[in-house]
Amino acid sequence: MKEENKCLSNKVQVEMAIKDKYFAMWRASEKEKDKIKNSRIVLHGSSKGADKQDTDILNISPSLLEDIDGVDEIGKGRFGTVCLKKFRSTPVAVKYFNLSSTAKVVEREAMYLRRCCHINLPILYGINVKEKPFFIVSQYHGNESFKAFTLQNIIREDAGITISGSEHWLYIVNQLVDGLYYLHGKEILHNDIKNDNIVVHSSSGKFSLVLIDFGKACLVKEGKTKALSSAEKSRYYKEHYHIAPEVIEGQFPQSVKSDVYSAGVVIASLFSSVSTGH
Repeated sequence: MKEENKCLSNKVQVEMAIKDKYFAMWRASEKEKDKIKNSRIVLHGSSKGADKQDTDILNISPSLLEDIDGVDEIGKGRFGTVCLKKFRSTPVAVKYFNLSSTAKVVEREAMYLRRCCHINLPILYGINVKEKPFFIVSQYHGNESFKAFTLQNIIREDAGITISGSEHWLYIVNQLVDGLYYLHGKEILHNDIKNDNIVVHSSSGKFSLVLIDFGKACLVKEGKTKALSSAEKSRYYKEHYHIAPEVIEGQFPQSVKSDVYSAGVVIASLFSSVSTGH
């Protein structure tokens, strides 16, 4: 396990170096200068949930995204749809927001992704808030056949891959905990940790985990206290059982502890899956 953690640490450093070099090459490219003129979006720290310092995020024109033959939609939710595209010949996940979504919502989610660089968290490439549908472009996680699976897909055995052996599951748990520890170190709460928001990449019998969807994220100091009716509480317990009971009851605001509770629910589901042989 120590050796695995050391490998993860090295991978994080490599990811950071790649990301910095990638954007340096992009901005220096003579070929693309006309296309990306005035493409930098500056999000100011004065907005709620942002850093104290201004942060720049690349604005990506829809014309720079290419289709991949035979593959398009890879996920769907209340926010909109996630599609697989190519950006500068690199496969990327593009989160298209519903037409009712505002630029502020997109920018806020992107800000949290921009602050993170960890092997178990998505890498942000850029966003589009100049024309609808707005979208966020991030690193694609899936296998060589362009198939992406969530932890829920694997537990339900509809992913076409099987994770056997407690050491593999323990490694996945270690990755989840390590990513969450990093996130909390950045003073960020995910607030929606569940099997559907965890993508598992498989390659040559090895598995890696990525915690996705920062649509409900916030800073630790901005954790919200819910005020739900009895009917809403009942629905949350049935449909959103990964949310901590004290948050559903409105007794305490969202916190590091509530994130840990959600991670615990994920781990419990894995234990149940292993125990029953699924």
